Amino acid sequence: MKIIATADVHLGMKFAAYDADRVDLAEERFRALERVVEAGNRTGADLLVVAGDLFHRPGVAAKVVERAAAALDGFAGAAVTVLPGNHDYLAAEGDRLWVQFRESCGDRTLILDRAGSFDLSRFDLPVTLLAAPCDSQHSSTHRLGWAEAFSPPDGHVTVGVAHGSVDGLTLDSEGHYFPMQRRLLASLPADLWIVGHTHRSHDLPDARLVVPGTPEADGFDCPVSGSAAVIEVDPDGGYRVEAEPTGRFRFVSARTELDDPDGSQSEDALESSVRGAIPDGDVLVRLAVHGRIADESFARWNAVRERLLRDPRVTRVDDDELARLLTRPDVDRRYAAGSFAHRLLVRLIESDDHDAIAQAISIIEEADR
Repeated sequence: MKIIATADVHLGMKFAAYDADRVDLAEERFRALERVVEAGNRTGADLLVVAGDLFHRPGVAAKVVERAAAALDGFAGAAVTVLPGNHDYLAAEGDRLWVQFRESCGDRTLILDRAGSFDLSRFDLPVTLLAAPCDSQHSSTHRLGWAEAFSPPDGHVTVGVAHGSVDGLTLDSEGHYFPMQRRLLASLPADLWIVGHTHRSHDLPDARLVVPGTPEADGFDCPVSGSAAVIEVDPDGGYRVEAEPTGRFRFVSARTELDDPDGSQSEDALESSVRGAIPDGDVLVRLAVHGRIADESFARWNAVRERLLRDPRVTRVDDDELARLLTRPDVDRRYAAGSFAHRLLVRLIESDDHDAIAQAISIIEEADR
């Protein structure tokens, strides 16, 4: 049997901090889900598992729910199972999201809407799922306690599906995200576990744990290429995992040095030096520039910086660590002899403290505005 697993699709995410005219990141998440379905069909998967956070929040628009259901309905295997995660959790009352999803999806899609076991024999699959859906956004305890007493049926592969943090994999220092320990997962009666919430993919055989990760990166705290997990399960419960690429964009934090202490480089030369740090392909880049640059070149650098920010791939350029070099003739030309600014900058030039010079210039220019 073959499973394709994904999680943390976050359909309906707004990406308000990004320029939608450059890249429609919200739309790209739908395309990532479609690529997961296509990968499942291409690899001949029998079962598609979404291990939580198909949606970004319980109140997503109806059109988002309907489009997600339609995309999953394109899966050619026997069944699709969807677990509510901590972003699209099962609300205690008025659960409009999952009611609408159930009404929109086809009869081969099953919502894992309770903590318990789900027999997939109705889909002609010899599989039992152990489900631990989220019923809130935060919780200090997991939803796996019931599974300790579960007895797997003969002849069935048993697959656990959960959503939450896992020790050693997920940043959850305060234990707010349904924390699970790997040794607990290994002790429970499942041939393998598919766990969402951690956006990086992992395959941990010692815990019988597969973390599929997100199919499309969603920010600079997730500098990975999106993927899904294709899991081939043997009749005896053994399994093998392969990552199937599904992501398009990568979020890259790049850092580069700009060195022009004598002010000899042209705008084109400055731009060429910095652009070398921007990777090829579909990327969104946050660029940090450090180094030293002559004061007379700063206007040229600012022009280059403006051009970089017009590049659809570049979301931010930080140049706080770019030291602005000032010579004694520069100070004499720009500031009145004997003024506080002149005396301060001459003193800093004599001490060769270029970081302090850059900070002093910034403060002086701000005071003069």
